[in-house]
Amino acid sequence: MIWHVFRQYQDGQDLGRHGLRWINQQERVTIILTTHDMDDIEELCERIIFINVGNIIYDGPLQTLKSRYATHKEIEISYERPVAVPAAYAPLLLEQDRSSCTFRVPRPEVAAMVPRLLELGRARDVTIHEPRLEDVVKIIYSTATDQIESWGIRWYGNIASANSIPTKPG
Repeated sequence: MIWHVFRQYQDGQDLGRHGLRWINQQERVTIILTTHDMDDIEELCERIIFINVGNIIYDGPLQTLKSRYATHKEIEISYERPVAVPAAYAPLLLEQDRSSCTFRVPRPEVAAMVPRLLELGRARDVTIHEPRLEDVVKIIYSTATDQIESWGIRWYGNIASANSIPTKPG
């Protein structure tokens, strides 16, 4: 069914995100994307499956993925004047440039940290950023790679080498 629908719309047309969404809704078919374009994923996908070395390492909703693996948010504050960041906040400081600071704060602490960070100086602008999907993917694959290497598998470019591969993780 997917191939049939795709062939109908393929003749010289760029489906794009809008076209794929329309086909999905109108034809009531599942569309499988294999892409590295995280913008496509965020706009089109409700469910995501990550496969690493033939193993499914995540299968579920995009929002669950973000909440499970993206444990921090970034708080970006532009102050009217340069500010001195107290030593207690230094571990959270990602970047400081003239009168702007970006802090990486654990999700559960964001609401409590914003007023504290605003006490450092008069703010011109405050932005709270969700982690980019690219960063979440890096976390997932680094976690999966660490797990796989704990099984005795080593990576050489795109080739895996192992003395013995366990039948079950763990």
